[in-house]
Amino acid sequence: NAVVDISGLAELRAIEDGGDKIRIGALATHWDIETDSVLASKMPDFQMAWKTIGNIRIRMTGTVGGNLMAAEPGYDGRVLLAAAGGSLVFLTQRGEVTVPADAGPENIPPHALLTGIEVPARGAGIAFDRSLKPVVSVAVGLDGERARVSVGCAYDHPQCWSGPVEEIDDAVAAFPPEPRNNPMGSAAYRRRMITVLARRLAYRLTAGEPS
Repeated sequence: NAVVDISGLAELRAIEDGGDKIRIGALATHWDIETDSVLASKMPDFQMAWKTIGNIRIRMTGTVGGNLMAAEPGYDGRVLLAAAGGSLVFLTQRGEVTVPADAGPENIPPHALLTGIEVPARGAGIAFDRSLKPVVSVAVGLDGERARVSVGCAYDHPQCWSGPVEEIDDAVAAFPPEPRNNPMGSAAYRRRMITVLARRLAYRLTAGEPS
């Protein structure tokens, strides 16, 4: 198999303002997201939440594409992107394919290259809590009266729910499949914490508190 170095493709590192959405290249580093002026202006909650990924060494060199395509249960890029209502953009032999971030791994096109992600720039608030990693991480996105809840660490890949914000308690307590059950945390504890954190984050957003 041939290995192709794409690190020199500047367009794959760009962060572009598309009006109703922001496109972030797959080669953009976490630091690029953390310091980008467009995101600071249009999506400060998303930018602030993304700043919590990894330590400074990882943020300086790790890329969006690396975080997403590694498909590690403990990585939070997909969790945040799903809560924001974002999508992954792939280049395939048939052209560009866009996959919602909350879709399962079976929806990722085979033999495709992730070129970037797209995040709606409509001002939806996002709050994120990773204080219980590696047991569970939870992100909530609020757009008007509707919420998106995305859960990481507790499953092989993030689990997501969307619906009216007032239904979060009942829905989140029931929607995900059974979480992992291992020495780091029981399934029952994880499920309970998913509900607690989702409720807490939704309250912060509806109260207008910063993420």
